Amino acid sequence: MFAETLEAVQSSPSKRTIYVRLVLAALAFMVLLKILRFGRWGAWQVRELSDFDAFYITAQQVWRGQLDLVYRFETLIKLQAEA
Repeated sequence: MFAETLEAVQSSPSKRTIYVRLVLAALAFMVLLKILRFGRWGAWQVRELSDFDAFYITAQQVWRGQLDLVYRFETLIKLQAEA
């Protein structure tokens, strides 16, 4: 059934245009949701930190020359809570 629908879409230029616009709109919507989630805007302001956040916090401390803070688990947890 899906293959028949795709063949019908490919055969008609107007249907193809609608299909492409629908797929692009769905993709833009998903990207927008991810931006809102990772940007801490909207309903997802409180969230768990991702792996990137941990690496970013560690890199900031290394850049500042505070290597002792990177290797102390308690301090790293505190820095993550502040982020």
